This record gives sequence, structure tokens and C-alpha cells, in this order.
Amino acid sequence: MYSFEEHKIAINLYSKYDLEVNPVLKVLGYPSSRILYKWHKEFANQGGFLKRHTRKSIYSDEQKKLAIDYYLNHGKSLATTIRHLGYPSRIALSSWIKSTSLFLGKSCDTSKYKVRFSFNKRKQAVFNLCQKNTSGENIPKSHGIPKSTLYQ
Repeated sequence: MYSFEEHKIAINLYSKYDLEVNPVLKVLGYPSSRILYKWHKEFANQGGFLKRHTRKSIYSDEQKKLAIDYYLNHGKSLATTIRHLGYPSRIALSSWIKSTSLFLGKSCDTSKYKVRFSFNKRKQAVFNLCQKNTSGENIPKSHGIPKSTLYQ
């Protein structure tokens, strides 16, 4: 979504360049030619720019703060927070949490292996795999590395 100011700049340049699309796209890098045509048509039909209205939040700042505090103090569960408070949606609550400085990314890491294996260890395992002295299933076990490491 482009801001009102971006619309205005694009239409002014489009008019300045005698309704040529390519120079506008080269200078601004936005929008596409179709969108630029559409904006110009709206501008011509309405006789000027109409200011776009932004939606006002239906929740007050106090309600947002209450929801975030409940989330942080009761196990960081979106479902529990929504069920207890009766508002908002998962998407809204997630965006509120991400907008705070307390958001640290994912709450948990689900990857199985946390240890990075040394280059020499992987090299030796791949070398043994290429020699085909033993089966491919036994090599990761003997070197203590996951099977996926062999094929990276």
C-alpha cells in the first residue's frame, strides 16, 4: 500500500513527463504501469487528490496494554490471552506484541540439533560415504553427526 504522499509524487511526475510511464518508474521505482494509469484516471475523474482514510483502532491503548501484560504474565500463550480477555484476534495480538520492545522473535527453537559440527568431522564423514566401504546409514552414527549433515 502506498501512502498519500507517494501517490501525489507519482502523479506529479507522470504529468511532468507528459504521461510517459517509463521515466516515472525509473525515477521512483514504484508503482507498476497499471497502478500508475489507475491513479492518474482517479485523479482526472475526481479533479484532484482525495486523502485516504486510515482505520482507527477499535481497541484503546489501555486494552492493548492489558492484553500484552496478560500475555507476558500468563505463559505467553496467544490462545489463553484471547480466551480470558475475549479479545482481540490472534493476528491483532501478535502485531501488538511484535510492536513492543519486549518481542525477541520466536518463543522456542524446534530444531533437533543445536551443535554445529566441525568441517573436518563432516569432511571425514563425506569421504567415508564416497568410499562406499560401509552403508550410508552407519556413517552418521559412527561419526556422531545427523544424516542431513552429509548432504549439505
